[in-house]
Amino acid sequence: MHILFAEDNSSLRELLSEMLAKRGHVVETVKDGHELIARLERDFDFDVILTDHNMPHVTGVEALRRIRNDERLKHLPVIVVSANEVNSDVARQAAREGGMFVKKSEFNDLLAALGKIA
Repeated sequence: MHILFAEDNSSLRELLSEMLAKRGHVVETVKDGHELIARLERDFDFDVILTDHNMPHVTGVEALRRIRNDERLKHLPVIVVSANEVNSDVARQAAREGGMFVKKSEFNDLLAALGKIA
């Protein structure tokens, strides 16, 4: 899968990107929600968007909302991830906007979510 991944923590961005690449995914990264939206305005040839929720400027749920409101992008699957162990509010918001939510610490859940999209 061709994944666009937005994560403001450079260590987590690199680690998760490497883990996904080792499983055959092509991962492009951006460092925040602004870059995510700007990247999608230039090119939206991705199979899935993976975005951290807790980022400066544009949260993952806000990015998801903008994607759903753009005719060119609204078909893209979006997975919002968060390091917060208890984040049912974000999960509900992501679901309400037509996305999915996965905890960063649950890599197998992320793989399962990607498997549902493939």
